[in-house]
Amino acid sequence: MATKGATILGTNPNDPIYPQDQYDGDTARGGPAFTLHRGLTKREHFAGLAMQALLASRVDFFEGPTENPRNKGEICSDWAVSFADALILGLNKEKK
Repeated sequence: MATKGATILGTNPNDPIYPQDQYDGDTARGGPAFTLHRGLTKREHFAGLAMQALLASRVDFFEGPTENPRNKGEICSDWAVSFADALILGLNKEKK
């Protein structure tokens, strides 16, 4: 169950997929010893995986007449983000 900006249990789409602490120097000089490098969020990572699968499947992304003003990349990316969001919702459903 998610709350605004945070997840109590489950998957928060804004959490980093591979967070890493990096040693940044000596705290004696007033600087932080470690910095969290966030990288990709879980939502971005899931969307990238979905886009990779969509492109590999060779789906025709034009939905309708050929004069559709949206390009294939834009349509594919919209689908990938929709699949990522659906996966996050599924992961956050309470188990029955």
